Amino acid sequence: ISIPEKRKLIHTASGESISKPLEQFIDLLLKNKREERLQYIALRFLELYRKKFNILSGTLITATKVDKPTYNRLKSFIESKTGETLELERLTDASILGGFILQIGDNRLDTSVSGQLLRIKSELKEVNRKIV
Repeated sequence: ISIPEKRKLIHTASGESISKPLEQFIDLLLKNKREERLQYIALRFLELYRKKFNILSGTLITATKVDKPTYNRLKSFIESKTGETLELERLTDASILGGFILQIGDNRLDTSVSGQLLRIKSELKEVNRKIV
């Protein structure tokens, strides 16, 4: 694909107008055949942006869709405890059976029914191992 076609693709993928400095940066990447680095650069920028503006990013997994008031209470609670703004991706996964799994950075809180059942199973295996 030619450089103008790549430029057009990137503009289309951005979905918005691109600032002049960003456009020049993209041109520089294309000129130096470094476009494969664009995704890494964008992800790194997002990481630094979130750090500078105290934004936590996380995922909330529930068995069914969470209603807005419950979501807002959970989000407000976490923000009050951390002192940071929370960007929370919401996913549904019926296999967790109930409860929720909250992942923020390296921290994971699993209150799901499936997680509790796995812990009980593990404890029973441990008790059984000690008996035998």
